[in-house]
Amino acid sequence: MLAGCGKPVPPEKLSYVGFWQAKNMELTIMADGRIEYWRKTGTSTSKISAPIQRWEGDDFFVGIGAFTTRFKVAKPPAEKDGGWTMTVDGVELTRIGPGAQWTGFQADLGACFGARFGAREVAVGTSFAPPRSAPVLFT
Repeated sequence: MLAGCGKPVPPEKLSYVGFWQAKNMELTIMADGRIEYWRKTGTSTSKISAPIQRWEGDDFFVGIGAFTTRFKVAKPPAEKDGGWTMTVDGVELTRIGPGAQWTGFQADLGACFGARFGAREVAVGTSFAPPRSAPVLFT
């Protein structure tokens, strides 16, 4: 797992900010420029916690130094049936819960310091389930 602080998400990409989820994939893009990623493929699980290094069209690159991962965005964030979706690495994700306002709040309270909590259990009973490694900063 990688950790670090990124540059804030540029204004033209703020629609990417938020918690995105599919059956076997979760992606949180924070306004401070960090991502939290979890994906299960078969019997293997991938996790990344890293800053966004750069944007290339709709795609974004995350990592630290030479350790970089490209997230290929086939369909950028768009409203669909009253919600938001985007397709990343061939998976259609749906945004769950608030967008830029939540992740900006989270960033302000120290997401760059690498705090990690088992947040999924804490969020039971709420309408928003944060990613597996994100801190819960509200009830």
